[in-house]
Amino acid sequence: MNKFFIIKVKQLKNNIYVRIIHHTKGGIFMTVQKDLQKAVAAAESAKGTYASFAQSTDDQTAKQLFTQMSQDMDQHISQLNSRLSVTQQNQLNNQAEQ
Repeated sequence: MNKFFIIKVKQLKNNIYVRIIHHTKGGIFMTVQKDLQKAVAAAESAKGTYASFAQSTDDQTAKQLFTQMSQDMDQHISQLNSRLSVTQQNQLNNQAEQ
């Protein structure tokens, strides 16, 4: 049995959408999910680091910069979690079809 998949990547503004069109077995979804979970963890870590930098400086320009960077990470985390939810739902749909 050949295993294959097709990935479509689409970029709209600052968002990148990845869709797995076809595959055999559920392994691909698990790899994508693990990679997304790692990306969420890294983004959460970066958010905490930026917030810490903002609190530890007396320079108001730097404080504002790091506060904004921390807030920007909220959007990144939200987008990553959204993609993670989609891949989890796709996996469930795929399992139901098999």
